[in-house]
Amino acid sequence: MKIIFKDVNNWFDPKMVVTNPEGIDQKTKKFKPDGVFSEKIFGKLDGDNMSYTCECGGHKGEFYKGKECPICKTEVRFTEPMLQRTGWIDLGDKYIISPLFFKFIEKLSRKKTLINMIDFEAVLDVNGNIVANDEDKEKNPYRNIGMDEFRHNFDEIIQYIYENATTKEKDNLMSLINNNRDKIFINKIPIYSITLRPALMIKDTLKLDEVNNYYNLIIRNSNLIKAEIDNDVINMPLLYTIQNEANKVFDKVLENIKGKDGFIRNNMIGSRINFSSRNVITPLPKGYKLDEVVLPYLTFLELYKFHIINIISRVKKITIVQATNIWYQATTNFSNEIYDIMMDIINKTNKGCKILLNRNPTIAIGSILCLNIAGVKKDYTDLTLGVNNVILSPLNGDYDGDTLNIVPIFDDEMKKVFSNAFSPKSLMISNNNGKFNYKLNIERDQALGIYTFNNA
Repeated sequence: MKIIFKDVNNWFDPKMVVTNPEGIDQKTKKFKPDGVFSEKIFGKLDGDNMSYTCECGGHKGEFYKGKECPICKTEVRFTEPMLQRTGWIDLGDKYIISPLFFKFIEKLSRKKTLINMIDFEAVLDVNGNIVANDEDKEKNPYRNIGMDEFRHNFDEIIQYIYENATTKEKDNLMSLINNNRDKIFINKIPIYSITLRPALMIKDTLKLDEVNNYYNLIIRNSNLIKAEIDNDVINMPLLYTIQNEANKVFDKVLENIKGKDGFIRNNMIGSRINFSSRNVITPLPKGYKLDEVVLPYLTFLELYKFHIINIISRVKKITIVQATNIWYQATTNFSNEIYDIMMDIINKTNKGCKILLNRNPTIAIGSILCLNIAGVKKDYTDLTLGVNNVILSPLNGDYDGDTLNIVPIFDDEMKKVFSNAFSPKSLMISNNNGKFNYKLNIERDQALGIYTFNNA
């Protein structure tokens, strides 16, 4: 399966282009109509995000739908919510690397190789002509060529970068770049909603989110480039600056959504999960499959507490309170009776007993795996989770005390969903190039053992 990214140009709206690098009138403290806080493009900063409005905002709400505003003489109609409103910076016939693909190419290349290529540092002779630096060309034949030359010669340059790459992911990165060749360079830079980059008036001073300064600098340099001065000595450094500022915007967005204080952690997954566990991982002995785990006795006892209590109550024909007391006694000492119930649950549960095994931080495919519970450890004092060696790499884990999160899956529908998306078997084929996923290859020690065994 290929990862295909959307084309930015499909979203571009020429009516939403921002051209003024001074988004605020410093005298009146009002937002300029063609700046990064344009009310026409982004809506009012203190707006209530109404979906029905006239152009001036005098009439809002579905009650006025189809009616003409007496102030601006425009019809009240449905408009997209402020959060979805996007402005644009148009670079004209000049291009930069999409910040996302900049990260991919930078990861593929050696340290600072990409920066050294697009950072245009021209040496001029007395007549103003560019003089080539032969010493730099020997180290890197594409050094200091600037963004235009980098784009025009991209195919041969990316091949050069690939051939000199040392990262283990070079094949996956190259496939991803080749599969999205038409989306690597952009001349339209989106400006996201003012709801996510606010400005706050404190007395007579307007405090701006840092990202607005990045956008204003991009707009200023974009205007200089489009001033029709056909001079690489001037334009290439400006493009390099635009690239840096666009990368800063990208990094700022990532900073706002990832990490402990990010949007996703705080607003989407920053909650506690009942009946979950954290266990140190240890290797399984032979005989277990790739997607199987063996849980500690106490972990299974806690995760399947209500299942066990319900079974005890029905089998013994006793009350839930009495069954709960028996369950509690099993938490203080190993119980063969309860162990047999656990194995019964594992063997007789429809579609098997499954868990989600998660390694923080969850930043890559493989950070969450859907696995089958194959057994329970009889050793009451063993609090470790037994896993297959092969799944260590996707989890970025090892056996030096790594503690992973365990969440059981009880619902059949969820078992189906997670089994298809997060099973180690579904990750055997790489999403990037359709080939074998090297992360699920055998470990070095296993390979050495096999080699030694076959050559003994």
